[in-house]
Amino acid sequence: MEPLAGYIATLGQIGTIGPLALALARLARLRGNAAAARRYLADAREIASRAGGATAELHCRLLDLEWTVADRAEPLTPNERRDLADLRASAVLRDMTGVVRRIDALAGVRCT
Repeated sequence: MEPLAGYIATLGQIGTIGPLALALARLARLRGNAAAARRYLADAREIASRAGGATAELHCRLLDLEWTVADRAEPLTPNERRDLADLRASAVLRDMTGVVRRIDALAGVRCT
């Protein structure tokens, strides 16, 4: 897939359209290559932004925050909390319930 990293593709079981670099970022992270994962994630975010893919860009921003917090193993900073609140508002507007659940989990919000 690497030769196609700069393209947009249909990903996942329900045919979500997004940057192929996002899938490569996740795969690199799973393989333990954090540097490559970050590079692919930055590429994916740039591609999403350039193509007007607000949903894909939201996914990239959230994944970046999730990885940052996981790698640091410390709570969110105030700036990260603000970013997360902004992401949550955008996800709610787009009815992205799965993303909202991930955001709430990262923020430590208990869902009932």
